[in-house]
Amino acid sequence: ADIAEMLAEDAVIMVPSQPVQEGKTACAAFVCDVLTGVLEQFNRRIAYESAEVRVIGDVAFDRGNFSFTISPKSGGDTTQETGKYLFLYVRALDRSWKIARAIVSLDERDNEQPASLT
Repeated sequence: ADIAEMLAEDAVIMVPSQPVQEGKTACAAFVCDVLTGVLEQFNRRIAYESAEVRVIGDVAFDRGNFSFTISPKSGGDTTQETGKYLFLYVRALDRSWKIARAIVSLDERDNEQPASLT
């Protein structure tokens, strides 16, 4: 699915080491840029584990943890990261669910500096 179709008009994305992205256009461009850059250079696998999903009228949220591994396509060490997320959804006029807010935080690694997603 097109990323823009998944986002509410007033979507906001907050991720580590990046400015807050506000509005559907900015958020869709940001996600496409990050994914394109990451996937060109790295093999990446991500898993989400939802800890709580709640629907309150036309608003819902999903809170949980994620982990991902990333390894350079050119060779090198595989890195594993873990973190937490909160996705807030709103029901659109067509009754579909759209992402209104996405907040992601990385856990600190014991032996190294925190990694950036870019």
